[in-house]
Amino acid sequence: MQINIIIVGFTSQGIHKIGKIMASVATREGIPFKAQAIINPASKLFSSIEVLLLRFGEGVFSPRFSQRNADLILSLDYLFAQFFLDYLKDESGVIIVSDLLHCITKSFPTSEDLINLMNKYKERASDLYILKISEINNAYAKMLPLRNRFIIPIAASIGCIYKLGLLPVRREAYLESLKAELKEKDLISIALKVINNIQRFLERL
Repeated sequence: MQINIIIVGFTSQGIHKIGKIMASVATREGIPFKAQAIINPASKLFSSIEVLLLRFGEGVFSPRFSQRNADLILSLDYLFAQFFLDYLKDESGVIIVSDLLHCITKSFPTSEDLINLMNKYKERASDLYILKISEINNAYAKMLPLRNRFIIPIAASIGCIYKLGLLPVRREAYLESLKAELKEKDLISIALKVINNIQRFLERL
């Protein structure tokens, strides 16, 4: 069985580090994997957006995959998932979108725009979740210096993948990989708090 994941967000949200942690998880569990980070997937307007392609399972030879094959789209901004809906599996694809919203075009989306976008997500996904990054920030960001707050979207993303059970791996593999990649005790401590409490911040729609 193969699992295909798209994670999209700003480069400052640690997208590259998420890829390294998930690669470590796969290596520890003996799961074949491929990963690739892509900058500027859609437009020159989105110069700071990064897309991470993750593939796990037997017979995976490339990190790229065709449309209608993504098991999960995890978007660390409310708007970004819309650009990848064609890649989601028709019957079982899951979308997780953050409640964070940034203006990435010349005009800010209206309330009607946001409602229409949410309806589009609902129509396309078999399961749709809102990831309440703003609440995670309120709960844990004050425990970190500003330079280390990138750990919150990283831990939230890892927590979502773990919680959904997409990969048949031990919980310890996630913990060991986090410790190996983050190294600093304070970062590891906050990351574990976020992951252990991720259910509080995931709302299924």
